[in-house]
Amino acid sequence: MDNEEAVAFFKKCMVDDPGMSTAVAAIQTLLEVMNQNSGQLYLKRAASARNRIAKLCDAFIKDGATILTHSRSRVVLEILKVATEQKKRFNVYVTESAPDKSGFGRRVPFCVFMIIGGVACLLVLIVPKDEERFIRILAFIGRGFVTMSFSILYLYSSELYPTSIRNLAVGTCSTIARLGFILASYIVMLSQLPGLSVIFPMVVFGALALTAGLVILWLPETLNSNMCQTLDETNRQNEYYGFIWMERRVNIPFSFSRSPGAAHVRVVSNEGVQVGEDSDGDDDDTVDNAPLIT
Repeated sequence: MDNEEAVAFFKKCMVDDPGMSTAVAAIQTLLEVMNQNSGQLYLKRAASARNRIAKLCDAFIKDGATILTHSRSRVVLEILKVATEQKKRFNVYVTESAPDKSGFGRRVPFCVFMIIGGVACLLVLIVPKDEERFIRILAFIGRGFVTMSFSILYLYSSELYPTSIRNLAVGTCSTIARLGFILASYIVMLSQLPGLSVIFPMVVFGALALTAGLVILWLPETLNSNMCQTLDETNRQNEYYGFIWMERRVNIPFSFSRSPGAAHVRVVSNEGVQVGEDSDGDDDDTVDNAPLIT
């Protein structure tokens, strides 16, 4: 069943039974699509509990939500469009692109999401090849966490660069990312080669996700930091490499901050006492007048 047939079936349900709600008609349309393609039984059970399904809309459809990549995503979008025109709620399974990430900084949530997604992809190595269902579940988990990390990436990259080069820098990063999008399709196609399976692209994607999650730890935290206007301001600004909890810098035993004008890292203890000296061995104003990060 293609998009037009699905929309026609949805409208037919509304015409045949004027008292039918939009949610019930949408579920019946989805069931018809599934019956003609895969016939998954769990959707039939969900339709019998339509009152519970009707409550899923508020829980799953939010600002920034994304419908998971699927062969029937366009059908779902077409039905969603028709239901929206009638100003009624309608239920689909979606994943939220990212939870509220403002209270935990940028680096650590991105690192956690990417590592979980990468580990989920790499776990296919221990799953037997004939267990395609588990492989799909792991791919579903990996794709979901990578999607959540992607929503942080644009915000974080725009905060890293000063205003004078922000457009150029973000555009350059986006262009390089598009090269990865192009290569991703060919990496997936490698699974069709003799002797390879879907495990190969999953391992490649998992390794790249793990690498990206670890590399971001070398970048400074930008939450609650000043947005620099020029490169000179960036060079003079303190860079914080610690953790954020509820929008506050965590007072951990050792918190790292690169001081401006000095090629060294200041190590600050829990009590706020500086451990270590300047790179040149003296107490110049460039370092000592900088605020301690505790």
